[in-house]
Amino acid sequence: MKRASWLLAWALFAPSTAGAVSFSGASLPEKVRPAGEDGRYRSLESYDRTLRWFRRVYGRSEGLFFQPIRGAAGVDGVHIHNLRAGRRWDTINVYEAKKVVHILVLPHR
Repeated sequence: MKRASWLLAWALFAPSTAGAVSFSGASLPEKVRPAGEDGRYRSLESYDRTLRWFRRVYGRSEGLFFQPIRGAAGVDGVHIHNLRAGRRWDTINVYEAKKVVHILVLPHR
């Protein structure tokens, strides 16, 4: 009985990735469009909403770490590092440049 109530609670409160896009096993928000090469996407949402989606889906996952991107002025971004065993992707970069939100998934090699 205890397990059944735990499963019900998980189903009700777990972050939803329904309708989400996937690349190399990495879940991406539903509102993205391919941007050229494999693993490159553009979000149709704002940077804040896109990052909020990633934090909701990956923020409490063991073996995943969020790190700010440091670099060019006018570029806000975050690296999501994947150190989990059996991973299919190593890093997701989410960044905004010139008011366009980019997502780059780097597959595990």
